[in-house]
Amino acid sequence: MELISDWRSFRSLFYPRRRSLLQNQKQSTPVFVLVAEETIAAIYSESEDLSGWIGRTQAELSASEEMNGRKCVFLDRPSFDQWLFNATGMNHYQEQLESLRETATGALQEQQMMLSGAVLFKRHFVLDSLRGWWSKILPSAYGIYIRLDGQPGEDIFIFVRQGRLESYGRPDLSSLSSERCRDTESIIKYLAEKHMAPVQGFFLNAQEWSTWGTASQPWRKIALSIRSERVRLVPFRWGVVGLIAGRGFLTR
Repeated sequence: MELISDWRSFRSLFYPRRRSLLQNQKQSTPVFVLVAEETIAAIYSESEDLSGWIGRTQAELSASEEMNGRKCVFLDRPSFDQWLFNATGMNHYQEQLESLRETATGALQEQQMMLSGAVLFKRHFVLDSLRGWWSKILPSAYGIYIRLDGQPGEDIFIFVRQGRLESYGRPDLSSLSSERCRDTESIIKYLAEKHMAPVQGFFLNAQEWSTWGTASQPWRKIALSIRSERVRLVPFRWGVVGLIAGRGFLTR
């Protein structure tokens, strides 16, 4: 595991936990069940405690009133253990997670008919873009610095090479003076020189970031936030603004 990867900071920004779900949200949220010899070894669904099912049988779960209408994803324990072992060779947690998702998606093809319409894995819109359209347009190597003001405040630097997330975490700014640490342009310049690649900074309120993450059209939200100056781009690049606006208003 690379020391340059700070999973806790990364998770808090890109995998925020919802405290509770409404009943209609629960119905559309899949339940992941790890089964060993027809016995439930582990069970998970976002923002729910289903631990009472551990030790009971797969048949009991499928026939229960509680799971009526729910999308249950059953995973074989020996196969899952092998997937975990294969993923340990990856550089960091996020890469391991993506590997597990891709392997699981392929293995679940037999359950696709039953799971029709269920969103099994929802990737954060920024991470989705890093693996998709951004990789075709942006430089082969670049960094993104995000600073959120508010309670709690957060900052993170992610570095992308060849369309792959190479490292992430809170940047070490200890070599900068306290005055330069307060200067956004100095921070971006330092990170760009350190990593020898262009860096784009986004400075905004934590609530604004949260709103983007839950929006059905997040890129449109970002474009509107830039126009209303609720987010600051450092440096301000018209190319980046055009890219975001195009993504937000020219796609559905």
